[in-house]
Amino acid sequence: MPMNKILGRGCCIVLCLLPVACGSGASATGGGGSGGASGSSGTAASAGMFSGGGSPTAGLGGSSGSAGAAGMAPAPCTTHCPVDLLTGVDGPWGLAVDSGFAYVLLLSESTVMRVPLAGGAAQRVTSVQYGSAGRDGIAVDGSNVYLTVSGGGTHAGVLKAPIAGGVANYLVQDAIQPEMLRADSTNVYWSTQNSLSGVPIGGGDPIPLAHEALTTFTRIAIDSSYIYWSESPEFGGYSVKRVTLAPGGQIEILATGLTAVSDLEVDDKNVYVLVNLDLLKIPIAGGDPVKVVPKLGTSMVLDGDQVYATNDTSVLKVAKSGGTPTVLATAQTRATSITVDATSIYWLDQGSVLAADGAVRKLGK
Repeated sequence: MPMNKILGRGCCIVLCLLPVACGSGASATGGGGSGGASGSSGTAASAGMFSGGGSPTAGLGGSSGSAGAAGMAPAPCTTHCPVDLLTGVDGPWGLAVDSGFAYVLLLSESTVMRVPLAGGAAQRVTSVQYGSAGRDGIAVDGSNVYLTVSGGGTHAGVLKAPIAGGVANYLVQDAIQPEMLRADSTNVYWSTQNSLSGVPIGGGDPIPLAHEALTTFTRIAIDSSYIYWSESPEFGGYSVKRVTLAPGGQIEILATGLTAVSDLEVDDKNVYVLVNLDLLKIPIAGGDPVKVVPKLGTSMVLDGDQVYATNDTSVLKVAKSGGTPTVLATAQTRATSITVDATSIYWLDQGSVLAADGAVRKLGK
């Protein structure tokens, strides 16, 4: 199986091991006292207590009315609840896990942080001085974390740093706007706007794999033999294609005429894509795309016969074969970058725009 899927400007990082509520907070309204038959000097009922962002409303009593009882807040999540591993971060955009840590790429700071999966203090792994981190540009193995840096002129490239922390060194420098990144035991693979390349994890010359003019590569995935991607041409619908990880392969077209591909994953039989929130599968052996689940989400990860997904406000799971999704968590702000290990699900909540309220969350399967 492929190994993959900050502290900076005034950013406050808070570690929290308390469960967050599974459902969204609701407003509770205080009940008013029973009104008297008549009277002009009735006493206003006290406002009900509330939680979850609602406003209390005072009931009005008549001359013989008594104060209303306090409204009851909804019960917090008590079983199978998400846990915040890391909170108060700005611009989380890319998540990877290994056996002990979750690694998060902070886009705004071009920094990689890690936090223990069991909970504990966050650590800065590495930062880069120039450019900005690439979108979804992080992968990890047993020794190193890999990241892409876009912009910054000759400082753009693919870098690696020790997972325990240290200086990030270039594997490839002066690359043109590298963004998404995946890794296996041999190479690191990355996308630019219209090309795919690889480089040995120990260093060496870049390996060109694919180039498509007048397109934008949107998502990538790898298996043991191929790299898969979705692309949006300058005109027309999205396509899904693949090429061998070994250089010199011919590009194969798996599907065309799609719209707005937001994520892409692959198993031994199908490529799964999220298209306008719908989950579709595309047979690798050939055939038309098949809609599996409508309106599932915007990011996903495959895990055995299950698909875990996020749709901004919720985390869900559903069988690869289809069916009704099970909602695992709600009350998220901008949930994305979902991944799994043997026991748990992890995702980013990117939080509000231009606010340091992003989080890394965990939930047992």
